[in-house]
Amino acid sequence: MNKWKFTLSRRELLQGLGSVFLATQAHGASRFLASTQNFQSRYKNEYPNIPENHIELPKNGKKVLIIGAGLSGLISACELLDRGFDVTILEKSPRAGGKLISWRDKNFGKPSQEPSWNGHPLEHGTHAVCWFYRNFREFLYRKNLRIRKKITNSPYGLLQLVYTDGTLDDRHVSNLPPPFHALEIMKDLKKINKTNKNISYDLQQFLRFISFDSENASEVKYLDSISTKNWAEKIGFSNAFVSAFIDPILEMSNFKTGDTSSALAWHRFIDSTLGQRADLANFQFFQDSTEDTVIQPLVQYIYSKGGKFYFNTEVIQFFEKNKHITGVKTGSLNGKVYICPICGEMHFYNPKKCQRCGYMGNDFVNPVVPEEEFSSDYYLFAVDPLNAKRILIQEPFTQFDEFARIRELPVGRVTTAFIWYSGNTWYKHFEERESIFFTGFPYLKTTMNLTYLKPNSYKNFNADILEIQISPGEITNALTDHEVASAVDKDLRSIMPELPPFLDFRVHRIDNFSSVTVGSEKTRPPIFNSLDNFFILGDYVSLNHKAIFMEKVAVVAKTVVNHILEREHLNEAKIKILSSETPNLMVKTIRKVLHVL
Repeated sequence: MNKWKFTLSRRELLQGLGSVFLATQAHGASRFLASTQNFQSRYKNEYPNIPENHIELPKNGKKVLIIGAGLSGLISACELLDRGFDVTILEKSPRAGGKLISWRDKNFGKPSQEPSWNGHPLEHGTHAVCWFYRNFREFLYRKNLRIRKKITNSPYGLLQLVYTDGTLDDRHVSNLPPPFHALEIMKDLKKINKTNKNISYDLQQFLRFISFDSENASEVKYLDSISTKNWAEKIGFSNAFVSAFIDPILEMSNFKTGDTSSALAWHRFIDSTLGQRADLANFQFFQDSTEDTVIQPLVQYIYSKGGKFYFNTEVIQFFEKNKHITGVKTGSLNGKVYICPICGEMHFYNPKKCQRCGYMGNDFVNPVVPEEEFSSDYYLFAVDPLNAKRILIQEPFTQFDEFARIRELPVGRVTTAFIWYSGNTWYKHFEERESIFFTGFPYLKTTMNLTYLKPNSYKNFNADILEIQISPGEITNALTDHEVASAVDKDLRSIMPELPPFLDFRVHRIDNFSSVTVGSEKTRPPIFNSLDNFFILGDYVSLNHKAIFMEKVAVVAKTVVNHILEREHLNEAKIKILSSETPNLMVKTIRKVLHVL
């Protein structure tokens, strides 16, 4: 094991900055100034405003059929409708939203006495909105949608780690110039200091930690071939560092740990945060209900522009001729099935509780939907990775080699437990911290206290209402919902023994998130393929752009819309797509000088 010190003296920092600065001279002062001006105009604002993207064209007579009403389908529909296309969306579940869907539960915990109260907002898992989601934020700005202003966990710092002995470790972002602002969050972990006093890290190691160049094909291939844990070990990071710092972040973002996540998963996340301090320091959440503040506003916008939705409508067949999709057929429903309003799972009886995701409610949909055929000029395939794996291995896609790779596409699974405790035990230990990364516990993982995270909905109940995202979700496969809640409760009591018995719980199991594992790049389907009018959307496709998570969803949607605009000779209406990574000459030079190999 390498032994090097993660203490950064002023002299070492100046030496490091100086050597990098000298290397930047090859790029020229004019390029530096252009980068600075670009940063000021495009990347500093919370919501980028690109005037040329504000556009509305008359109807052009061209039709687009979108299969799936998740975020990628909704973004694409809005952009196409603004540019004159006729848009129809087919969605197999009763509601739009996909993985961003949220719902109201009147039976969870204690009810509100407010006359207008319609239930507690719950979702598959609270989604963070990163500062570097520039193309997503630019879209929200144009649709007059906003996320909450408060920065996550402010004023306690960006990241809170809690170890099994109860130690709270607040991780802060420094004010050093980028990318060295990230040093503070990694150095002097309390767990490392306690258990591995001789293991420390130096500047050279940090630079290798951030030196991934996504434009270098050999580096991408290498990082795709090795796990994050093995790569970290190769450059000298201890297993203790991986388990204390890297694993919690990967469990939250990739639904896997460092031994199964590829090193590419880690680098694509961390590299997005290096261009400016805000990219790492300013993480935010959606407002209390994604249904109320994002999904329904987009649905209503689509309706207002003439778009059409067909819910409870599953595509069962694609028609193809000469590498051209000519139409689709949807299946008939005769009232003998009950559809989960959250995940779209079909049941042949009224289950009261979804057998797939665990949703509990009396609103399972019992539709009567006839078989129908739809035709269009273009087809946008905007389903989740699990449904994509099922559909793209059938005819007519089996005729084309590029679709076969999706059979091995990994998916991420997460079990989300909502647990209601009376009183305010959390505050005694963690004050008003909204989210904590619990590390080293069997089941207690990323946890949000909704009392502080969603105060408009939960602050008046004198309770700790916790959302625990357990990943990988497979660790709960053998447990009942009550056993999941009890296992989390046991972990919590090991550090908060005075917790009262939990009053209520909900457990939801989600199996359709994207995930990046060793070798997964070769399993990703291309956006554009042998079919000349069929394009794949989502965050699981192959994309030559530095975008991840919801930002990748937005970039892919805009990329496909631009392709259609080119096909229709409407180049003046194309969407300006920003770099998802803040341009930074220092970072760029480090990547030219150092390598991850």
